[in-house]
Amino acid sequence: MKSKAKEQAGSGAAFTLIELLAVMAIISLVAALVVSMAKYAAQTRIKTRVEADKRGKVAMIDSYYAKFGYYPPDNGLLAAAPFAARDGLAATNQLLYELTGVTNTNNSANLIVYDINGYTNVSAADFGAVFNRGGVANADAVEPHDFYQPGPAPKDCAPYFSNGKEVIYGLAVPAELVPGNTNNFWHYDSSSTNRRNMGSYDVWAEFKVGAQIFTNGNW
Repeated sequence: MKSKAKEQAGSGAAFTLIELLAVMAIISLVAALVVSMAKYAAQTRIKTRVEADKRGKVAMIDSYYAKFGYYPPDNGLLAAAPFAARDGLAATNQLLYELTGVTNTNNSANLIVYDINGYTNVSAADFGAVFNRGGVANADAVEPHDFYQPGPAPKDCAPYFSNGKEVIYGLAVPAELVPGNTNNFWHYDSSSTNRRNMGSYDVWAEFKVGAQIFTNGNW
């Protein structure tokens, strides 16, 4: 009788251990699912934010076209650029200044533009060095045509560099391409023979979520 009781107690203990292992396996599975869902939710939030930002840029560019009958100029080298150079040149564009406009053209050495600093002077030489353009097409000394309402906030912009200085700004994607580097710019192409929308323009963002790179464009 004692031997049988011990045998039953041993069986019960073994069954409890199996139960414990099963519970631990279920907890691990649930934890893995939670982590996976959290990653998916974070990815969805970032992609949704970029999509909303792109829609805003498209609306402003289309308003610009409705006003002037042409799309904002892009980097001056894009029209003749080979495909391999397109991405880098498209990321260096003056969309910020075309969409907010130059408010004074009396001084050929400087452009009075609106950016995150409010109205400020930008050297025409620096503008040309960065964007390969002589100036902003949306220029009116009396009445600027500002399609960017409300005005650009610091989070909307990132600095370009000329001769090692932060001299001018571009439109920033609300997501990083390189972790820790917020200088990720919207790409814009309205002149190259390599663009997807040959009758209009391409505007797109490249950004990274985890180990994966995404592209969001108007095509």
